[in-house]
Amino acid sequence: MKPLPAQGSPEEARDLRGHLQVYDLHASYGPIQALRGATLECAPGEFVAVIGPNGAGKSTLLRAILGLLPHRGEVLLDGRSLRALPTENRVRCGLALVPERRQLFDTLSVLDNLLLSGFGRGLSRPRMEERLRLVFSLFPVLAERQRALARSLSGGQQQMLAIGRALMSEPCVLLMDEPLLGLAPLIVSELLGLLRRLCVQGLSVVLVEQNARAALSVADRAYVLERGRIVQSGPARDLQADPAVQRAYLGGPPEPEASSGRES
Repeated sequence: MKPLPAQGSPEEARDLRGHLQVYDLHASYGPIQALRGATLECAPGEFVAVIGPNGAGKSTLLRAILGLLPHRGEVLLDGRSLRALPTENRVRCGLALVPERRQLFDTLSVLDNLLLSGFGRGLSRPRMEERLRLVFSLFPVLAERQRALARSLSGGQQQMLAIGRALMSEPCVLLMDEPLLGLAPLIVSELLGLLRRLCVQGLSVVLVEQNARAALSVADRAYVLERGRIVQSGPARDLQADPAVQRAYLGGPPEPEASSGRES
């Protein structure tokens, strides 16, 4: 993704690359079948949320899309099949993962964590510097602490670094696995706002998240994954209003407002 002006519109983003299509995806851990024919789509510049209970297969879905475990089914990026490609080639095509619990190189500096991602992608020096400027503009605190060890950062700063590291590979689709886990509400709001702006600039985001309320509040579209299957999908706003989704993931429907006066 190239940095675009902040005033870009979602309609402009639709012309960019980053169209992810997943069809009938199956994946297993030994005898345990974790995905059972999952199908979903993320259009260019779209923010898609995947919610569901623990053990539903949400993390497995992202790992299979990236080719980190054997799977059956089809993964298309901009109409090109990734089925036969190993993980490193899927990354070169434009996929990037922000893994659960960040998985940073704790004993390396902020800068070295970012540079390693760029080197792994095979970026030239000018492109590497361009990506660093982008990441530091998105996360000024990382620029201020670029010589600090990753383990010395706060939880929110570590999550910023994990996102920045993924952005170093010039992705067109960002896959995010539980990025809000353990973060303060203010940091959650800041990160979701940032991801929303990146979508406006053309990045496609697939967010797997246990915090269904937060995920649905910013997503364009959402899927509900249960026992390895997509059981519901639609505009995020519609799922927010769905009584079944409210009962299962949002703490129940809102209480009706009390009457302000007696009926005559």
